[in-house]
Amino acid sequence: LRDLEIHHPEAILRIREPIHTEYEITALQHKLDAVKKYPVIIVERPILFHGGESRFPLVTNLTASRPLCAEILGLDPKRIAMDYFSRTAKRIDPVVVDPKDAPVKEVIEKGQDVDLRKFPFTVHNYLDPGPYLGTGYVTTVDPDTGIDNTGLQRIWVKEKNRTGFWPALSSHNYYNMEKWWARGEDMPVAVWVGHHPAGLTGAQVRLGYPESHWPAMGGLLEQPVRLVPSETFGEMLMVPADAEIVIEGVVPKEVFEAEGPFGEYTGYAGPQRPSPVIEVKCVTYRKDAIYHDIGVGCADHLVMLGNFPLEARLYDVVKKVVPELVNAHVPISGHRFHAYLQLRKSRPGAGKA
Repeated sequence: LRDLEIHHPEAILRIREPIHTEYEITALQHKLDAVKKYPVIIVERPILFHGGESRFPLVTNLTASRPLCAEILGLDPKRIAMDYFSRTAKRIDPVVVDPKDAPVKEVIEKGQDVDLRKFPFTVHNYLDPGPYLGTGYVTTVDPDTGIDNTGLQRIWVKEKNRTGFWPALSSHNYYNMEKWWARGEDMPVAVWVGHHPAGLTGAQVRLGYPESHWPAMGGLLEQPVRLVPSETFGEMLMVPADAEIVIEGVVPKEVFEAEGPFGEYTGYAGPQRPSPVIEVKCVTYRKDAIYHDIGVGCADHLVMLGNFPLEARLYDVVKKVVPELVNAHVPISGHRFHAYLQLRKSRPGAGKA
C-alpha cells in the first residue's frame, strides 16, 4: 500500500468518513465497477455490523485493476496467460521464522479474550445472513501425510468465537476434513487474512492432492514464504508470519449448521445448506492490522484471484492440443464462465472445435 501511495497515488481512494460494513462498501465497489473504475479503496473508519466503529481499517478492491495487478506481479498485462503460467511452474520452499520475528504474533488472544466481532467483516449482499470473512485463506493438514493445503473459502462470522465454514465438496480441505472425522477427531484449522497480493494469488494455484501451497506462493512472490507455528497446534499447522490476522480453531466432528444464502462470484446467490462450523480457540494479529476484504462478484474478486490463474490454466491445457494458441483471456464480464482464445491461423479450420 505504501508503494502504491508513492508510485500510483491516483490508484487509491481513501475514505476518511465513517462508512458501514453492511452493504455500503460493496455498493461503492459495484458503482465503480459499473463505470470501469478500479481504485484500491482504503476505509479508515469502518462501522461494524453490531454497531460502533472498528479500530481496524479496511482495504478492498486491492486486486480489481488488471494493469495494476500485473504490475504488482511484475507481469505484462497482455501476457498474463503465458507469464503467469511460467511463474506458477516455479516453486520456492518456505522458511520457518521465530515467533518473535513474526508480525502476525504481535497480539495473541485466547479463550474468552477472543472476539471476532471487533474486526470489520462485511455484509456484501442482501440475502447474506450476516458478516462474512470473504478473504479467509483456510489452511488444514492431511492427517495421513502431514501435508498442508490452503484454499480461499467463505467464513460466516456467527458469534464472537464461532463461524460457519463452507468447503466445496471437491476441495482438498474437504478431503482433509473427512479424514480427520474418520479418525473420530475434530479437524485443526487456521484461517489467515492479509498478505502480499502475489502470495494471495499463489495460494489459489490449482495443485494435486496432497500438495502444499507454500512453495507455489513462494514462486509467485519470488521469495520464500515466511512461516511460523500456530499457537494452538504448533508446527503441525503452520501459518504465514507476515499475515495481518490469523484465526485458529477446530472444525468439530460431524457438526453441521445452516449456512448461507451467500452472494457468489457468479453474480447470483448460492443456496442455504448444511455446513460445518469452526470453533475459534485463538486469534493473533498485527498491532496495526488492516483487514483485507474483497467485493464478492466484483472485479476485485475476479481479476487476480480467479481470472489470472484460469487464463494460465487454459493456456497450459489448450496449448498442448492446439499448438497455434497464442494467448488466452478471461474477461470480467463472464464471471469466469467464458474466455477468448487467440490463435495463429496456420491452416484452414485451425481453431475450430
